[in-house]
Amino acid sequence: MGLRGKENAKIAIFMPSFAGGGAERVMVMLSNALAQRNYQVDIVVCQASGPFHSDVAPTVRVVDLKSKRAVLALPRLTTYLRTHRPDVFLSVLTHTNVVAILAATMARTGVRLVVGERNSLASWAIESRGIKRRIRNFLVRALYPKADAIFGNSYRMSEEISTYLSLDPRKVRTIYNPLSIEMIARKAEPLPTHPWIANKSCPVVIGAGRLTEQKDFGTLISAFAEFRKHQPARLIIFGDGPDRDVLQEKCRQLGVSDNVDFPGFSSELHSALKRADIFVLSSRWEGLPNILLEAIACGVSVVSTDCPTGPAEILGDGQWGRLCPVGDVACLANAMTAALVDPITVLPEEALAAFDPEMVLEAYLEVLFGENGGVVLAEREEPVT
Repeated sequence: MGLRGKENAKIAIFMPSFAGGGAERVMVMLSNALAQRNYQVDIVVCQASGPFHSDVAPTVRVVDLKSKRAVLALPRLTTYLRTHRPDVFLSVLTHTNVVAILAATMARTGVRLVVGERNSLASWAIESRGIKRRIRNFLVRALYPKADAIFGNSYRMSEEISTYLSLDPRKVRTIYNPLSIEMIARKAEPLPTHPWIANKSCPVVIGAGRLTEQKDFGTLISAFAEFRKHQPARLIIFGDGPDRDVLQEKCRQLGVSDNVDFPGFSSELHSALKRADIFVLSSRWEGLPNILLEAIACGVSVVSTDCPTGPAEILGDGQWGRLCPVGDVACLANAMTAALVDPITVLPEEALAAFDPEMVLEAYLEVLFGENGGVVLAEREEPVT
């Protein structure tokens, strides 16, 4: 009988900290939901710091390894596995996955090991350079096959993982990110204080994410400059990161500095999305971008690059929003114009049905407690759109 039938099964979830983004937030949500179903849940972190710490339910135990980096946590993580002997061990970020597999191998406790990927492995390998890429790729290829189950958070990502690692496709499954439409609606309700939204005098376009090469906000700024030649508009890019200065300089070069704002990370993102005219995802690669789900839940018209691997699945290949090739400035500008003139009508409950938290929890349970050490999550013939 598989572990799923075992009373009080113990699950350990490993992640760097309670900071970061979608992965950490999803793991806290998953931990709380599992604890509600009477599983014993430990969140094992390198450092017990970050904004999501306060969201952890009292029934979930936090284990702080007190390590600055995941690789430095390896000895303590191995000791934890030997001492506490969880039934299932889950990790969902590439660098923690590598450490988790090494720790499980060294501990030799027979723990069921499940790892997930939340970003395109193949795209990262193409875009990144140098010794870091070679080491990472070597470790991923060498260690991932040792896991009992692997999953991606989109169907296209799962297919990519199988191909990239030369794995039997039946070993790699798909679990979508959960999204509570009700929770997003509550976050979006307060009136934002940003003057371009609070006192809106022209259409507002929003982008959001870390200011890095992956998100390709440079292309968004170029497309916005083209869009603005025919339509007064403003662009707000929520988030922060190493490319801030480069992006601000690009705005100056294109003459749009007075109409582009970088407010950093903000609790008003969802309130702004609800009242904005267009949301644009300009990424070069993704996993399953939560911000795209949240934008749909907020009811804003959506434009996205058709990057690997998640946007086309989320948007139903264009049913719920407009898709453009990666890096295509002209297409993004034209799509913004079309989104403003002829917005696509979206019912969030219909567009986001596949991301219902209860459905996602059941998918996690089937992967975590697969019979005979395998995975029992049923395949779908086609991606849910």
